[in-house]
Amino acid sequence: MIEVDNKSFEDAEDWGKKKYEGDKINIDLIALAHREIPRAVLNDRNKIFVHSWHMQEYESAAMWSLYAKYSNGIAIVSTYNDLVQSVLDNQDYIVYIGIVNYIDYRKDHIPVKNMLSPFLYKRKSFEHEKELRALIHVRKYDEYDRPIDTDQNINGIYVNVNLNELIKIIYISPTAEEWIVDLIKSILKKYNLNLLVFHSDLQSSAPIY
Repeated sequence: MIEVDNKSFEDAEDWGKKKYEGDKINIDLIALAHREIPRAVLNDRNKIFVHSWHMQEYESAAMWSLYAKYSNGIAIVSTYNDLVQSVLDNQDYIVYIGIVNYIDYRKDHIPVKNMLSPFLYKRKSFEHEKELRALIHVRKYDEYDRPIDTDQNINGIYVNVNLNELIKIIYISPTAEEWIVDLIKSILKKYNLNLLVFHSDLQSSAPIY
């Protein structure tokens, strides 16, 4: 199954039956994978934790409106490399990073790659989000390296990151009052975070030519 890229589960099973024609053991394994991989993904949804980023070189008025409707919202600016570097010293989890693909679920399918593939696909109607995701699959294993079903039902997990490595700039909502800007700067100073802070000028009345 993993050999087959950009195939649906059904396509991969058909391909496997042709490749291993007459080899009952491999055909049975392929059929088993066809049944078990989607089931495992569904069962493990509560063990997958996602951290989302919007990829764009400039500020987005739409994203401010959608995700920071109140005047005290902030936007953290980073890069892919900074995100990677910030989690390298984390000893608790393996962090996987990937770009979200936007597809038409009526015509397209999620390729067979690995357990995290389904978490990097969304509907075409969300394409404006230009999303990059950091993913963590939390699993526990017994002494024989067999997965233990923990049935976790928690809202999130803490991941140690180097904030000075991760964050380079903070933009504050274009509708925020000046005292919020001062508050953010004082918090950064308190925690010795040497970051640039800008008050977004998207609401500026300056003409654009």
